[in-house]
Amino acid sequence: MYDDGTFDQLAEIHSSNFRFIHDYPQFLVWHRLFIHDFETRMMSIDSDLTLPYWDAANDFDAPHEAEVFSSHAFGGNGSPDDNYCLTDGFMAGLKVNYPWTRCVKRDFQGPHPDTIHSWHSPVFITSLIQTSSNYDEFRQTLEHSLHNAIHFSIGGFNGDFSRSHHHSLFFLHHANIDRIYAKWQFSHPHHLDAIDGRQLTTSGYETYITHDYRLVHYNVRAGDLLRTLEEPLCYSYDDIISDKPKLSNAVEHRLRLLPKKLLKKYFPKFFAGEESDMNHDFSDMRSLSTLSQPLPAPLALPKEFFERMGFNVSRGLDVQKRVLKLRENSKIHNLPQLRGLIKIKVLASINENQRITREAKGPSLH
Repeated sequence: MYDDGTFDQLAEIHSSNFRFIHDYPQFLVWHRLFIHDFETRMMSIDSDLTLPYWDAANDFDAPHEAEVFSSHAFGGNGSPDDNYCLTDGFMAGLKVNYPWTRCVKRDFQGPHPDTIHSWHSPVFITSLIQTSSNYDEFRQTLEHSLHNAIHFSIGGFNGDFSRSHHHSLFFLHHANIDRIYAKWQFSHPHHLDAIDGRQLTTSGYETYITHDYRLVHYNVRAGDLLRTLEEPLCYSYDDIISDKPKLSNAVEHRLRLLPKKLLKKYFPKFFAGEESDMNHDFSDMRSLSTLSQPLPAPLALPKEFFERMGFNVSRGLDVQKRVLKLRENSKIHNLPQLRGLIKIKVLASINENQRITREAKGPSLH
């Protein structure tokens, strides 16, 4: 797909519409269709292929040690002696041609060479799913937290991710963002068809997004992309529709021991006693190793990042404040009940994190 120009074509689509598909409500539904476009093209080469997702929150405390950055997968950091071109992994030596010919690069943004700052944990994602009452509130927080932090950390020079679409890892990352979005949709019947917020149009003015809003480039109704189990999408994720046995989740158990005031504020579904895999984002495939120190603070994106990317600075910084509030103001990370907070580790390879395509069947919220 690199050789036949597919990645260049998709990169041009993403880059030419960048302003309209980020920092605005169509972000989630547009990227849902974009990764579906990628998967469809991939399956035209081999119909047995599906797009896996990278559950990056599982690697929150030391992302640079994640399996995806190993030499037998996507490779590690780019070489500073070679303009940050990749030198290991299957992408080493690959060239892209849009908008000019160059190598595929990676430039880790961390406190030390070849490291990445900690980002958002499954605890944060779980709280986000449980506390977001409307679509655009959920979209803004997810986009300007885990989504942006990953792009900032690995997407390019000084965190500029405007051309991160040249990385095949881009699509695994966005498949995971879509999976979290789908979990939020299934967490409440009112969420499934929800879409709201003010969207920037190609004419330069903002309009309120509705089901009839036509997505930029694809000209598809936003409302036609809300239900992944239905046409034109027809897929789900393995932790949403799965025949795996449900395992007792130790992180969820510890969170349920929080003082009632904090539990109600940050994990209201646990407070209400609800039992559903849609209410949390803790993997069933895990090893139970404990952290040796309190939960690390996730990366707080600076003002300069939002300015450089052309995003609304006040919206972006507001999300950073809300992200840190869970950890700092509530002191959840220091409560005795959580000092042994589980560090989630995926035991299986990334290929076992699956989008289930075409034949997907599952629960309906009609």
